[in-house]
Amino acid sequence: MSEATLDSIAHGSTNGSQPLPSRIGALVESHSASASSDSTPDTTPDSTQETAVTDANYFAPWQPFSVAHYESTPLPEHTYIIDGLLPVHGVAVFHGMPGSFKTQLVLDAASCVAAGSEWLPQLPNSDGDGHTFATRQTAVCWLNFDMADEDIHERAAAVSRTRPLPAGAVFDVVSLPTPWLDMSKAPIAGQLGAWIKSKGYGLVVIDNFSNIKGAAKLIDETIADVMLNVRRLSKDAGCAVWLIHHETKSTLGKTPFEKMYGGVHIAAAVEAAFSVTRDGDKVALNASKQRGRMVTTSFSALHTYEGLPGGALSTFRFFATTPAAKHTLTQEERTPLQSAIENVLSATPNSFLSVADLVARLGGEHKESSVRNALGKLLDKGRVKKKDAGKGSAYAIATSGQAEQNAMYEA
Repeated sequence: MSEATLDSIAHGSTNGSQPLPSRIGALVESHSASASSDSTPDTTPDSTQETAVTDANYFAPWQPFSVAHYESTPLPEHTYIIDGLLPVHGVAVFHGMPGSFKTQLVLDAASCVAAGSEWLPQLPNSDGDGHTFATRQTAVCWLNFDMADEDIHERAAAVSRTRPLPAGAVFDVVSLPTPWLDMSKAPIAGQLGAWIKSKGYGLVVIDNFSNIKGAAKLIDETIADVMLNVRRLSKDAGCAVWLIHHETKSTLGKTPFEKMYGGVHIAAAVEAAFSVTRDGDKVALNASKQRGRMVTTSFSALHTYEGLPGGALSTFRFFATTPAAKHTLTQEERTPLQSAIENVLSATPNSFLSVADLVARLGGEHKESSVRNALGKLLDKGRVKKKDAGKGSAYAIATSGQAEQNAMYEA
C-alpha cells in the first residue's frame, strides 16, 4: 500500500467515500530496509543474570496476603467492556470457520466499544427479541496480521461510515507491521504491553492468533506459553485482549469447546471464548469457555450491509435476533469419522482392511490413533467385525445379523 493511500486512510479520505473520523485508519508501521529481527532489543536476561547470587532474593517482591485480609477488604468492582459478557481486563477468544463472519462480527463489537454505543441493537419495529449489550467506551486498537492491506482498508472505512466516532474517540488499526509480532517471546510481549499502555488503548484485538504464535504448536503445550504471554500483555497494559482464531477442520457433532483449535491449552488462559457459526445472514455465538458469570452463554446476531458502486463494502452492522431453528444432527453428523469408516468398509463388504488402509482411503486426513479409536466404538456397537490382533488387526463391515446379535448381547 502506498504512502499516499495510507495517508488518505489516516487523515480522512478514500476514493469517493465519506471522510473518516480522526484516528481511524490503517496505521501501518514502517521501518527502514535495514530493519531485521536483530534490530529488536533483546531484553532476555543472560545466563549470568539468571544465575547470579545477589543479596536480594529474586522473590522478595512477592507479597502474601492472608485470606482474612481478602475477607475484610471490599471486593473490587466487576466491570465489563461488553456488559454482562466480557470483562474490562482479561483475554477472550472468538473462534470460527472461514466465512463464519467472525472477523466482521468482532469489528462491529470493537467499533461499538470505541463509540460507546450498544452492541447488537434491536431491529426497528422488532419485539425485543435477542440480546442487546451495553458497552464501556475505551480506545481500541486492531492489530491486523491476517487481511491484506486493501481488505482492512475497505473494512476500516466501512466501520467509520457505519458508526462515526464521537469527538475524542479512538479506533486505530495497525496492519501487517514490521517487525512482526511473535507472542512466543516474553520480551516482545512485554514491549508490546508497554507500547499499548503508552497509547492508552483499553481494547486490543489481534487477527488472527495463529499468525502471531511464533514456532509454538496449537496441538501441544507450547501454545500454553504463548497464552501466558497474552495474559501478561493484558495485565501489564491494563487492557482487554480479544483474539480471533480458527476452528478444527471437522466441527460436526462437536461441542463449542471441542471446536476451538488448541482446546484446553487456550481455554485455560482466557476469561471467555465463543464459537461463531453462520447460517445465512444469522450468526450464532455459543460460549466455549466462561470464567465467572455471563448474562447468557448463547445468543445470535443478524448481519446487514450496504455496498458502494463497484461492489466495495459501504456499511455493515449486526442486530440482535432470535437463534435460527435448531438443526437436529443426523447420526453421520454426530459421529462423522465413524460414519466415514462405515462407508469405506461398506464399499467392499467382503474384505478386511487394516488401519493403515483405512487411513489411506479416508484421504489421509485422520491420524491412525483417531481411526483406531473410532473403530473401537464401532466394534462396541457391533457395526464392524475384526480379525487378528495388534498391528495385524483388520476390519470389515458387520452383517445385519451380526449387528443385531451384538445389540441383543449388549442389551
